[in-house]
Amino acid sequence: MNHELPTDSPEPEVKRRKVSEMNKAQSLEHAVRETEEKRSIPIEDSEAIENRKELHILNSFKPTPAFPNVTERYLTPYYYVNEESPGDDTCIWVHSNRICLISLAPSHDIIKMQKNIKCINFKITEKLDRASNKVSGKSKHGAQPLQPSSTICSIECEHGGNYSVKCNMTGKLMEINDALLKKPELLFEPPHRGGYLAIALPNINRFEILTTELLSQERYNAKMAIRQTAT
Repeated sequence: MNHELPTDSPEPEVKRRKVSEMNKAQSLEHAVRETEEKRSIPIEDSEAIENRKELHILNSFKPTPAFPNVTERYLTPYYYVNEESPGDDTCIWVHSNRICLISLAPSHDIIKMQKNIKCINFKITEKLDRASNKVSGKSKHGAQPLQPSSTICSIECEHGGNYSVKCNMTGKLMEINDALLKKPELLFEPPHRGGYLAIALPNINRFEILTTELLSQERYNAKMAIRQTAT
């Protein structure tokens, strides 16, 4: 008697295929849905995100302070404030080697009011001309002596106004700024750009007194604030 062997039913294979096709269909549907969601994001939102990033970068940026110029780096200002004649103030810029540059203070009438300078005269009297000052040797032979009350020059402005500028220090005159004879407007520039009247060597025994009797930048600012309030 012949017995037929059982054959595998095709039903499980069919089920597996159906499951596989369903999984693929679900994956494809999920991918399509994600794509549609991404496409649905408004362009304005993307721009807003970029704007926020740029704003964050700008807010996190801290600009470095400006580098000091030559005057600020090597010279320290000390001020003489004329209490009897306000607007007749001078500044002495002291180098680290004690050399001094004499200039007008920002509160001087010429600088403050931006007056047009007609001429600068270094001839003080018939016998004393600062421009003829000649210095030689380490001992600075021939240098004209200076006292606080010594006049360094006179300045004549257009439309009236004559000013006699005192040096307000004890020492020796090294040289005058002869560039001012042709271009007096240089006086409005900082010292390293020609905005000074003369170069002087202070008396070594009076140097410490010079820096204590004159006003530092901080004390000068405070004095100017008081003067402005009073006016």
